[in-house]
Amino acid sequence: MTAREILYLRGLGDGSPDEIREKVASPVRVAGLVVDKIDRIMHGMELGTAGMHNQVRQWAEQGWLAAVLDRLLDGGFRIFLTSDHGNVEAEGMGRPSEGNLADLRGERVRIYPDETLREGMLQKLPAAIPWPAIGLPDHFFSLLAPARRAFVKEGVRIVAHGSISVEELIVPLIQIERRGGMTAPHDAIGFSQRLRLEWLQYTANLVLAGCDRPAIQTALHDLLQDRLSVGGDPERGNRAKAITLLLRIWQRPAPHLTELHQAGLELLRTLPDAEQWAIHWGMAMAAYPFWGAVATQVGRLLNLQETVAAACCCTITTRMWMWPRH
Repeated sequence: MTAREILYLRGLGDGSPDEIREKVASPVRVAGLVVDKIDRIMHGMELGTAGMHNQVRQWAEQGWLAAVLDRLLDGGFRIFLTSDHGNVEAEGMGRPSEGNLADLRGERVRIYPDETLREGMLQKLPAAIPWPAIGLPDHFFSLLAPARRAFVKEGVRIVAHGSISVEELIVPLIQIERRGGMTAPHDAIGFSQRLRLEWLQYTANLVLAGCDRPAIQTALHDLLQDRLSVGGDPERGNRAKAITLLLRIWQRPAPHLTELHQAGLELLRTLPDAEQWAIHWGMAMAAYPFWGAVATQVGRLLNLQETVAAACCCTITTRMWMWPRH
């Protein structure tokens, strides 16, 4: 993996989700995204844990995170959500007045350059906990706030991290997928729009010409503006959804389809236009397996009878696709 295929962004949580989609465009294969909005909410919180939960809920309801996850899934990424630490609500036990004696003056921990200075502060705050330098440099003499207490003005309630608490140690590790009862990340249905063969050919030709993702998006928008979502440009309208499908099939396939994608492009270079439909069909089935499952069921039914009712196909496909598979 090259440096161009790795992306790291921090300071996220506001702005347009489309900015993230543009930054994770090809050739990026691995992206580390630091959403520190909640950390900023925590450090400015004056209403305790209840107030923090309320603000986090309000932020989540704005839809930024859901939109970013949606765009990453559209791009074929596997998503893991985690945190570097937890937080606790704490009550002030008094703010030590110590000038520059402490090397680090946190709300839940103080670090001193020698034991004498730490012992002097411990006499003023006897409830504090002197912490041995286990796993730390020998010159780290730590003084921890006990239980749900903090080195801030007495009686003031804050939300903070640091010190010794279970909440600080236990963090989530969550894999986010589109499942709907399905068992693999690439099993997402996704195929929600009718695509014309010429649109697929146009997209593949742009990729073969070396166009980057923003250029392809612009070209597809121009191509489809008089065909889909005519007279408007809704963020998740039919035109935007069709462009997402086309990009996932030919511009940004899932990582496990990289070799197939390259082989398909090479075939498109040599095959006459009249024979290229099979390549587009196959790549669409690979990118959206549900599309292939529907085609399979229709084909089997047509081998048995001349016509197929949509309801019959829907019932069979739903049983196969939506029920848990073991």
